[in-house]
This record gives sequence, C-alpha cells and structure tokens, in this order.
Amino acid sequence: MDEDLERRVKEELLSLLEKRGFEVALQPKTPGKREMDEDLEDLERRVKEELHYPEEWDTMAYPTVWDALWESYSALKDKVEILEQRIEG
Repeated sequence: MDEDLERRVKEELLSLLEKRGFEVALQPKTPGKREMDEDLEDLERRVKEELHYPEEWDTMAYPTVWDALWESYSALKDKVEILEQRIEG
C-alpha cells in the first residue's frame, strides 16, 4: 500500500471512531514524535485484534493491516450501499 493510501485509511478510521464516540489521540499532549508513534502503534494493535490480522488474512494479497482494513471497509461500504438501494427502491 502506498503511503498516501495508508494515510487516507488511517484518517478515515479515526474519523469513524470519533463519530462513534471513541477518543483516539494522535496528537501528543506535548509535541514529540515518540508519543504520536505510540498512539499509532496502539491503534494498529487494536485494528489487528479486531480484524484478526494476520492470522485470518492472505498476507500476500494484504501485506499490511492497513490493506486489510481498507478491504474490510470497502466491502462493508458496498454492502451498506446495496442495502440502502433496496430500502429506497
């Protein structure tokens, strides 16, 4: 996954989590790269646990947890759109 896509996936995930009432701090309380890195590592660990990555994923097709998350998000988004069309139709 290229860096731009990885950044977009992380931003989308954070946005969704914040909308659901989760607090995810990617900005450290005091400026410093270490605190931000720790927050990102924690977020990555949580996403891995939720997706059961890499245990239940084809890591050749989805080499990073962010690739797996993007695939999961895309599949869920498609299903929601289909359901919305059925409800409206």
